[in-house]
Amino acid sequence: MGDGAWARRTAIRLGLESSLRPPRPPAKQPKKLEWPLLPLGRDSERFAEVADARALMGTAPVTKASGRSRVVVFRRGCWKFARRTLQLFADQSRRGCTWAQTFYEQHRARGHTHHEALRALTHKWLKIILAMRRTATPYSEDTYAASRRRRLSKAV
Repeated sequence: MGDGAWARRTAIRLGLESSLRPPRPPAKQPKKLEWPLLPLGRDSERFAEVADARALMGTAPVTKASGRSRVVVFRRGCWKFARRTLQLFADQSRRGCTWAQTFYEQHRARGHTHHEALRALTHKWLKIILAMRRTATPYSEDTYAASRRRRLSKAV
C-alpha cells in the first residue's frame, strides 16, 4: 500500500475525512446592500441598546472627564471592520437617499471634516438598521421622512 492509502485510512479513523476532500469554491459574496448587516450578526436581540452597538461598531465618540475638564475624542477601541463597513455603506447611501446627502451637507456646513460628517451619518444609519431588524420591517425612505417630520413637529 502506498502512503496515500495509509493517510486516507488514518484520516477516516480520526474523523478527519473532510480534510481529504478538495476545498469547496468560496461562497457567493454578499451583495453591497447586505454589507451593513454583516457586523450585526444573525441575532436581532444582540444589542439591548443602540448605544451598545454604536460603541462596539465605533460610531460613538468617547468622553473623557476628570474634575472640571471634559474632552470628547475619536473611539479607537472598537471593531474596525464594522466601523469601516458601516462607513462605506453610509458614504454610498448619500448617492441614493436625499436625506442622507442633506444630513452630510449640514454637518459639513457646521465645520466637520468629511470623516466626522460620515461618522455622524453612520451613527444615524446604525440606529435605523437596528430598528428595522428589531421590528422586521424593510427600509422605506417615506417612513423615515414621516418619522422625522413627527419628531420635528413635537420639538416646536
